[in-house]
Amino acid sequence: MNGNTHVLSFKPGAEGTYDIACEVTDTFGNMKHASTSIQVIDAKISLQQVEMTAEQINDGILNPGELATYRIYVTNDGQTDLTGTANMEGFGGVLLGFNSGYAEIPAGETAQFMVNVQVPPAFSEANATMELRYLVADQTGNPVLLTVPIAIPVEFYAEINPITSPVTDRILTISGRVANPQLTRANLIIDGEADQAYSVELNNGSFSQQVVIGGSSTPVNHTVEVYATSGSLIATHVLTFTSQVPPTALRVTLTWDTGGTDVDLWVTDPNGEKCYYANRNTASGLSLDFDDTNGYGPENITTTNIIPGDYFVQVHYYSDHDWENAIGTNATVVIRVDEGSPDEVVTNYYGFLADTGAMWNVTTLTFDGATWKLKENNQFGTRSSDTLPAK
Repeated sequence: MNGNTHVLSFKPGAEGTYDIACEVTDTFGNMKHASTSIQVIDAKISLQQVEMTAEQINDGILNPGELATYRIYVTNDGQTDLTGTANMEGFGGVLLGFNSGYAEIPAGETAQFMVNVQVPPAFSEANATMELRYLVADQTGNPVLLTVPIAIPVEFYAEINPITSPVTDRILTISGRVANPQLTRANLIIDGEADQAYSVELNNGSFSQQVVIGGSSTPVNHTVEVYATSGSLIATHVLTFTSQVPPTALRVTLTWDTGGTDVDLWVTDPNGEKCYYANRNTASGLSLDFDDTNGYGPENITTTNIIPGDYFVQVHYYSDHDWENAIGTNATVVIRVDEGSPDEVVTNYYGFLADTGAMWNVTTLTFDGATWKLKENNQFGTRSSDTLPAK
């Protein structure tokens, strides 16, 4: 055979005993003969079912960044009882928690295996792929690896909970979820308006954000959109609703761009009475809707009753909740006069507050009984929060 090795292959078609004989003759007429008997056992396993038993986001779907537990059902489709060692391996960054060990699967029976599946936060594939590996032995004791591929669909989405129309309250709470428990923020925007755009905090995928609905004497159509990214994936959901909120003669709105910080809106009326967190309603009719102590806002001071004189608008940085580091924040004040009417006037102001105690004198609005005048102060100073009523 000139030193060459030839490999003969044999593929059995069914279980049973096979007698194999091989006879070789060289060019000189020399002959060699060999025979063997092979016992063939039909050993194969298949995936029957993948059942989720626990998850972080309660939607019955595996999401990017999620840790979930599955029960894997595997059936012995052969005619021979199998014994061996089971293990599992994940691919594409998928992490598995699996107790490797001895497992028996009688012929025709189904075995169950429990596995924890952890999908990476930036996972962008359609499926989390893994493989069950079952190491058994043939009739001569040689190891045989039986494998079962498993693919679990992964879905990334965003959703907003239904909003009942018409909305009649000025402050609306919008809630929903983003299907990735490891994301910390998403974006929410009302009516596509820059002053109604919010960076919302996610807690295990869920969010809840209070927003301000503008006043109008007639019904108004609105859109609200949530937008989030996970790796190369984008999830968005748009919801529509209508509102009919009583318009105000004056509305002052404060928002800022840092979470975990406490910034306050103050408006002092012509009588010298201040509307703020410690005095939410003045005798003249100014009213603060709520005191946001955890970041972003909004805070609104409104009134339907205007008396002549000066309305002094200020912003105070009550606390950045960090005793060691200064956390600056960009604040926006939007003033609406004659809200919802054809004569509505909207004015925006922007200021930077460097640290706890910063004070921003924004503007003074003067009403002479017929018309408004605005005098922009835009002056910055400080006032210690220790000199103010405690929260």
